[in-house]
Amino acid sequence: MERMVNLVAPGYLRILAYHGIPDPAAFAAQLDHLRDRYNAVSGADVANAFTRGSALPKRAAWVTFDDGRPEVVTHGLPLLAARSIPATMFVCPGVIDTSDAFWWDLVERADTMGYRPRDPECTPTDISLVAWCKAVPDDTRRAVVSDLRAQLRAAGVDTASVQLTTGQLRQWVDAGMELANHTWDHPCLDRCPEPVQREQIATAHDAIADACGRPPAAFAYPNGNVTDVARECIRGLGYALGVDFAHRRCSRRSDRLVLPRLRVDTNAPIERFRAIASGTHSALFSLRENVRTHGGR
Repeated sequence: MERMVNLVAPGYLRILAYHGIPDPAAFAAQLDHLRDRYNAVSGADVANAFTRGSALPKRAAWVTFDDGRPEVVTHGLPLLAARSIPATMFVCPGVIDTSDAFWWDLVERADTMGYRPRDPECTPTDISLVAWCKAVPDDTRRAVVSDLRAQLRAAGVDTASVQLTTGQLRQWVDAGMELANHTWDHPCLDRCPEPVQREQIATAHDAIADACGRPPAAFAYPNGNVTDVARECIRGLGYALGVDFAHRRCSRRSDRLVLPRLRVDTNAPIERFRAIASGTHSALFSLRENVRTHGGR
């Protein structure tokens, strides 16, 4: 099936969207498959294709990582470099050189341990606390995160987390990899006022430029939540590319500031990874969603 899909539609670009690397061995197997069956390209290659009309190779694949977890450098970089596969890491400068946990990690931990927001109006009953936090105004989300952090610390729970350092950012860039913008501290932009959206993007933009010596050329919308304000902001800052989480391949007709990516985990079994990379998985996913939403019409 994978070979047939690639023969029928060789010109599609697949942008793979990873986060952390919980299983380096499984990730190595995925990279071997990419090296053997696809043509790995960089973000700069993709930008040139969309802005200058440069050709991408058939079965092109762009590897990206969101959030900037340190194991992407410690575990992922050696595996990528050994196979000459370029990658782009979308980072949140607000947590770099700190021990602050990503807000969703802290909320999930608190939820798992039975801690809930003390405000009775901030207690979801039918969805996870993380999902609820993504759906409320950003000020409410920040207040809940602060409350949960205080509760955990009062109970003696260590809320510290290992985050990327500036030195690791430079190690990544010095190895020929790319850094890109994922906002300052990863709010859901569609839950933020317009000035906050612009500040989140612009502040991160400046911090990344300072860290790697050049401004980032790509932006990843946190949680895949695209807004018109964010789209126009990155256009104004001169970004060549923006990416979301639509879970499908993209073509030359795709909007370069809202390019779809294929969601994949590094610990996915190789059969699942092959289906995702080929586009088979996303096609079946889209068909299932269409049936669920529209009854197949």
